[in-house]
Amino acid sequence: MSRNKDIMSLHLITNEPYSVCRARMKRNKWNFAYALLEDKPIYQVIKASDEIRRTFIKAFNPVIEKAIEVTKELTKLLREVQEEENSQKFNKVKNIGLNREQSEQEV
Repeated sequence: MSRNKDIMSLHLITNEPYSVCRARMKRNKWNFAYALLEDKPIYQVIKASDEIRRTFIKAFNPVIEKAIEVTKELTKLLREVQEEENSQKFNKVKNIGLNREQSEQEV
């Protein structure tokens, strides 16, 4: 909804003056739920849990980024090992083929 509609809805629910509702919405960064619950005890719990969530996200972002970086490096190493193994297998098959040709020519 638009800000004016949010303010009007808050005004209709709380019966507070429009100016008070606007100030409430602005104080709560235009979050209707927060503005509606601002004077309720649950509001403090919601705000605290939101702050905890933000703190965890901020704390875990570097860990997640490092895990992604390590996973990419591990994937790169595994690809290199697989390519090397495939190359060695090809060389063995190629060498077996050469040995057969040589032995046929020798006979």
